Amino acid sequence: MLGLSVPRDISIIGFDDEDLAANMDPPLSTMVLPHDEMARWAVAELLDSYNAADQDERLQKIKIECEFIERHSIAAPKGRGEEG
Repeated sequence: MLGLSVPRDISIIGFDDEDLAANMDPPLSTMVLPHDEMARWAVAELLDSYNAADQDERLQKIKIECEFIERHSIAAPKGRGEEG
């Protein structure tokens, strides 16, 4: 449509590493979301907030590591790692 080529002109990364990702052309690089860990954290937070005597609103920042699966839908930024 726009005449762009993956990964020559644009890099694309997906989430969840669906089966289709490896079979795309080019195969899609993805981040694998740790659904089990995310669910455990969410349930623990829900139970903690339900059982807490102090119901003050609180913001919390969490970091959950995600595995990266590199396939062929990404390239180095232009000007880096390229000859000429």
